[in-house]
Amino acid sequence: MCVLLLLLFSLVFSWSDFSLVSSANSSITLPLSRVTPPPSTTTGNNPKYPNTRIPLYPDGRGYFVELSFGKPPQTLRLNMDTGSSLVWFPCTHDNYTGTHGNISKADPTFIPENSSSYKEVTFNSPECGWLFGPDRKGKNPTGPCPYTIIYGLGNTTGLLVSESLTIPGLSVANFIAGCSIASDQMREGMVGFGRSPLSLPSQLGLKAFSHCMVPHDLYDNTTASSDLVLMTTWDGAKRPSGKIQYTPFVSNPTAYELLETCGPILISTQTKNLTLIITHFT
Repeated sequence: MCVLLLLLFSLVFSWSDFSLVSSANSSITLPLSRVTPPPSTTTGNNPKYPNTRIPLYPDGRGYFVELSFGKPPQTLRLNMDTGSSLVWFPCTHDNYTGTHGNISKADPTFIPENSSSYKEVTFNSPECGWLFGPDRKGKNPTGPCPYTIIYGLGNTTGLLVSESLTIPGLSVANFIAGCSIASDQMREGMVGFGRSPLSLPSQLGLKAFSHCMVPHDLYDNTTASSDLVLMTTWDGAKRPSGKIQYTPFVSNPTAYELLETCGPILISTQTKNLTLIITHFT
């Protein structure tokens, strides 16, 4: 059986009914908090969004921010992840049932029925193509756009939705996010800062973002936070003077590399060849 592998930090697969085919300066500051991670194309350029700052909080071995979705807003705590792109949150849904691994009743969960701006993304919509590519095929093109994302030591499954996003000083209509109805080892949602159209920076049309991680021990329970700065305006040529050193990134693709295979994979290094059997990925 052929499978489609998404290399780097996360793997995205469709449900079994679908086949995937790859796919004046102002600032917004978000608090970034540290949390224990689960076991382990810009789409917009909207100058009406100001640069913004939000708090970034430490917790465990990671960091999280608080974002609000829906009308009226429902505030959720999401892990910040620069290695993936989808923004998703734990979600309840009338038509589906599932279990959220390691999620207690005290953990905030988004309730679609309480939001007047909630709308499911259809499988044949351009937004679903951001996740699966333009040549995706499904049995119900006008049905929902389901996803399953596999992280290092956990996974989450849900539906792609359009919702209102609210962060300090900024309100965004029709923000595309994931409403996860079943998760394993994923206590909270994720806010992706990757390079695909689904990421928070891409949907806000950011020119740059910066963050400072609050130092702390694993179990120190610090309440300190630092700034996550989202910049919709940025002149890279005007860099601050002083002792700051800059190292440019090498040229990278706008999204992850995809590999479609029907048999063993041969990986060659300078010292040895490694053959991976396809069952390792099923």
